[in-house]
Amino acid sequence: METLFHMLCSTLPTRLLAYSPFLRSLRFGKWAVALCVIISQGAELLFAWGAIQSGHPEWVRLIEFLFGPIAVAMLYLNVRTSFPKLLFFFLFVIDYMMIVVGLSSFLSVRVLHAAARTWESSVLCLALYLCTWAPAYRFFRGCVARVERTKAPALWRIIWLVPALTTVIVLIFTGSLDDTLSGQWTFLFTRVGLLACVLVIYWVIVQSLDNLQKQAELEKRLAVETHLLDVQIAEQKKRGQLLVENAELIRRQRHDLRHQLTVIRELAGTDVEKLQEYLSTLIDTIPALPEVFCENEAVNAVVSHYGTLCRQQGAEFTAQLRVPPICGSVPDSELCVVFANLIENAAEACGRMTDGRRFVSLRAGLREGVLTIVMDNSYDGSVREEEGQFFSSKRSDFGVGLASVRAVALKFGGDAHFTYDGAVFSSSVYLNL
Repeated sequence: METLFHMLCSTLPTRLLAYSPFLRSLRFGKWAVALCVIISQGAELLFAWGAIQSGHPEWVRLIEFLFGPIAVAMLYLNVRTSFPKLLFFFLFVIDYMMIVVGLSSFLSVRVLHAAARTWESSVLCLALYLCTWAPAYRFFRGCVARVERTKAPALWRIIWLVPALTTVIVLIFTGSLDDTLSGQWTFLFTRVGLLACVLVIYWVIVQSLDNLQKQAELEKRLAVETHLLDVQIAEQKKRGQLLVENAELIRRQRHDLRHQLTVIRELAGTDVEKLQEYLSTLIDTIPALPEVFCENEAVNAVVSHYGTLCRQQGAEFTAQLRVPPICGSVPDSELCVVFANLIENAAEACGRMTDGRRFVSLRAGLREGVLTIVMDNSYDGSVREEEGQFFSSKRSDFGVGLASVRAVALKFGGDAHFTYDGAVFSSSVYLNL
């Protein structure tokens, strides 16, 4: 019974601690967590009891090792996070448990002159947990927050090996909790001192990764802002060019109109039949009005321009837009960034298709001060995404087009979501006007 009680006192607090920073990201709720903890803890104690009853108490240590991976699997089953990050954090908790158990064993042998797995050692273990659980919880909660913020999947797939190898080395030399070993100062240094130093090193690693993540986010934000500025400048240049072209067109039309009126005046008094023929020719040469998609002139110009680009790529382009002339606090330049990036990306996606129907369907509407933009477009089924960020089809790094759309949406109290199913890429954006 002493051995079983020691197992309960040494493992249950750390199992609860492992779940505590993830209470807001549980898959099935707290009752499911409680059930998993009870089942795993009960099964471990049951197997240990069976080993002791069969005359093999040395198997208890093996059972403890085997239930470590089971505890990790149950933690992953109940928590929404990537497995490498979860494993990295779980090894933190294991090192904390080993420090507490090692220190309680040392004090039990050295001070109380009792064995490492006795009632005295178990009570000391519980006392140490009670004294250190609150600061340990704050430590691990901060660790989890920084780990979750650091989005580097390739790094997390290998960095968990650092705590894993160190933990294995410490377990090899101090895992038996032998009475003659537990009471020595070398044991205290190896088990407690070394692991404490390792925890500090791990914390420094997490802090460094967090700082690198913040720096990467700043660089990404700068790239997005630069891209937004470039898009706005490009759209302003297009609008300015259109104004110049329209002014030149009006000048030529005024010049041509003067000659045409002179011809009409001459024909009006001489040959009515030629006059009618001449007027019919003039009517046929009058250019058609540009396509009108919405009341907002800037958005209409952008949609017209990129809609033509879609058609040049062989895509069927349709748009049903209800965008007011003045969109509250959202300037036209920001709206143009959203529409331009969405349609330009769709045009490029259609251009990469080698077969199948190419289409771009754009819809926008205003309701209760919220402008919603929805677009579906065909694509070749190739999309590279990593933690919500899309890779560029032109470069090897992340693209800034969709990131710019999301940046504008967030700037005005909205958001942007992008989904795909292998045939259709869907974009949903909303902004508070």
